[in-house]
Amino acid sequence: MPSTRSLPRAVLFGTALIVWCAALAAAPAGPDDALKKLHASIETAFAHCDPAPLQAAFSPRLKTYLSSPALDVAAGYYGADQVLLILRRWLAGRTTLRFHLGDLEKTDQERGRQVIQARWQHRAEGSSRSEVRLSFTLAPEGPAWFIREIRELK
Repeated sequence: MPSTRSLPRAVLFGTALIVWCAALAAAPAGPDDALKKLHASIETAFAHCDPAPLQAAFSPRLKTYLSSPALDVAAGYYGADQVLLILRRWLAGRTTLRFHLGDLEKTDQERGRQVIQARWQHRAEGSSRSEVRLSFTLAPEGPAWFIREIRELK
């Protein structure tokens, strides 16, 4: 039986071990649910040529940077409603042949930005197949994640 003097030390050590194990179990192993939902929304919107899944993908407080010469968008910062209108114009009359969106990276508690590249093969009505490489920059704002930039890659 341990002495009464070493008992508090053992209790302290045991408590510290339990707290440490709980902290390890609570640490995120990968991207959180909000980021996964945003990733899925981008994939769905472009795969189906329908901007509806992106309704909540743009910050109501901060403007989003868009730049795509191939899709006829002047480089600039646009409000959430403007971005949705531009996306509606981009996707209207197009059929997606293939859309491949890169994977999410594991994030830490600080939740740094994510940059995900995509390859979008599409066909506009009455024209041949086109391919555009896009880069999506995702950033946290509180517990939510938003698209901050959509850029065409060369």
